[in-house]
Amino acid sequence: MIPQKLIHTLTNAAGFDEDYFVQSHNIQAPTSVRINLKKEISDFDNQKQIGWCKHAYNLDVRPSFTYSPLFHAGCYYVQEASSMFLHHVVKHISSIKKIDTALDLCAAPGGKSTLLLDALDDDSLLVSNELVNSRVTVLIENLNKWGRTNTVVTNNDAKKFASLAGMFDLIVVDAPCSGSGLFRKDKEAIKEWSLENVEMCSIRQQKILDDVMPALSNDGYLIYSTCSYSIDENETICDYLIDTFDLETVQIPIEKVWGVVESKSKQHSAFGYRFYPDKVIGEGFFIAVFKSNSNCSKKHFKKQSNYITTNTKKFEQFVDLENNKMIISRNGFNCCINKHDYDKIEQLTSQLNIKKVGVDVGEIMRDDVIPSHALALSMLVKKTIHKVELDEESAIKYLKREGILVSENKLGWALASYKGFALGWMKILQNRINNYYPKSSRILH
Repeated sequence: MIPQKLIHTLTNAAGFDEDYFVQSHNIQAPTSVRINLKKEISDFDNQKQIGWCKHAYNLDVRPSFTYSPLFHAGCYYVQEASSMFLHHVVKHISSIKKIDTALDLCAAPGGKSTLLLDALDDDSLLVSNELVNSRVTVLIENLNKWGRTNTVVTNNDAKKFASLAGMFDLIVVDAPCSGSGLFRKDKEAIKEWSLENVEMCSIRQQKILDDVMPALSNDGYLIYSTCSYSIDENETICDYLIDTFDLETVQIPIEKVWGVVESKSKQHSAFGYRFYPDKVIGEGFFIAVFKSNSNCSKKHFKKQSNYITTNTKKFEQFVDLENNKMIISRNGFNCCINKHDYDKIEQLTSQLNIKKVGVDVGEIMRDDVIPSHALALSMLVKKTIHKVELDEESAIKYLKREGILVSENKLGWALASYKGFALGWMKILQNRINNYYPKSSRILH
């Protein structure tokens, strides 16, 4: 049952219809997926397209994603439909301003980061940060599936970004919240909800924003979002931002048929966008956009030498280094990045706890290259690499890290493939095939 105290606080919220709102929570939450624009598939073309994100779909029936080879290949991501509105927002901002460097501050498990990679240009750099160390692993795993070079993963508190004054043209803060927008998907969230928790979250949201705002560039954009319905976590925070920082509200164009409700904050009439499950095919969500008018100057750093450039000849059999790519090394890890991102990555590394840079391409053991799983799923792997096409049954066995039988005469490294998309590495030997799918990612059941 929806807490009566929540309903009472929403009486004056834009677009709130109590009866329809309550009834919508008796309907099963929809399942939606978003296609990787670098690994486009047509498997969902017969499903209902999501208006604000054209490469995403609401599904009639929830399939078993665990047993979907294309899911493991990074061809699509399972994501709540309302939160995909971020794609529409970023495309609108990008039509006004070129985004060179973006920060996804609260990034795990990676839905918004993979969405940002699709919405931004390939030559933009995305920094995906996650404070909770245990959640960084899944963030890296999902970014590896997306296969892009223009990514950095960090593990830091928001206040650490203040040292990177004016670095980011775009900062996305999907703030920790009381979670009322997820009541339909998570019944436990109803038990945990309280007015006290809303107040605590509001204070926490303000602190996170206070900490990260110095990192926003002079004419940069801040996107703030929550999965809460509460005004105190949404429109009130919008007023707080305008009161505290030199920001102006940004209106985002929407289509009436989408069912998205445009709201305005009480004090400064800041635009916000509310998603109610009785009006959209999706869950509860709020998002607002601001443009900075600050005159603070970017901080300049001395040149660092955190990385060394690597002899690329060892990797040339596996990695396509065209289009201004380079391989750098640090602490035994070999990563491929865009050349023009090198100085930024050096700057980030001098200030932050770095967990991933670009695409890990593999390690060198006794003068031989052991290619990484991230490379197998990336856009960097050479087109000349031998692929072994698997049927669905064999693909599932491969993903379970079981032995598979294939009739191959070409010895050496090969990509296990399903419908043309790489699942990972295998090594074909004279009498057997070694399965190199990561133990930590294998299907267990």
